[in-house]
Amino acid sequence: MSEQGQRTFNEDTFLVDNSRGLFAVADGVGGDDSGRIASQLVISRFKEYGAALFQNDIRLMLASGQDLLFDLDHQLKQETVSRKLSHSLATTFTGLSIQDDGTGLLLHAGDSRLYGLDSTGALSPLTGEHTLAQELIRQGQVQVDEHAEDALVNCLGQARPDWHEIRQIKAGDYQVLLLCSDGLSKIIPHTELQIIIQQNWTSPQNCLELLINTALQEGSTDNITAVLVIQRQTA
Repeated sequence: MSEQGQRTFNEDTFLVDNSRGLFAVADGVGGDDSGRIASQLVISRFKEYGAALFQNDIRLMLASGQDLLFDLDHQLKQETVSRKLSHSLATTFTGLSIQDDGTGLLLHAGDSRLYGLDSTGALSPLTGEHTLAQELIRQGQVQVDEHAEDALVNCLGQARPDWHEIRQIKAGDYQVLLLCSDGLSKIIPHTELQIIIQQNWTSPQNCLELLINTALQEGSTDNITAVLVIQRQTA
């Protein structure tokens, strides 16, 4: 299930395809209509090709994921040229393809997020934030300027492949998965986010509305998109 909170330019696009186990959130970069174009393009192509990512060999599967991110990046650059735009089309992207056995493949670039709530009620971030702040922290800097939190060092259309996250995850280890744009993840503190999901995930639509409304109440001025994936529990 999914929910969006909108502002003047809604640059977020999401995918919920339960029949093929495909879920994604993309947050376009640019603050104008080009962001919407970019996020819609990558979500459309992920919907078309995401189900084909799984291979019998994990190495081939990961290579397929890498190839798809390269392709998405390339498509954005081609579209920028064909539209004769003055700046590059770019977007964050967090995509998840889940098989019936609970095996998942994660593809991630940017600062949208994927979280997993396990059976103990612990909420864990399953993706990083590809921002200047994290780059500086990785280099050993202790304090970073708050503006660095929003400055991307990697996204599709302006990719640094060394930051891409492509890996197999055990989606079945989590009761619920949350994909969201940074209009949610950077506003609601982790502890509060965990409590909201712990207490409300069994009523998914109510949980989503509460997440969106909480982010708005706490001052989010960005587009907000959230997707909840409820895992089937086996006896």
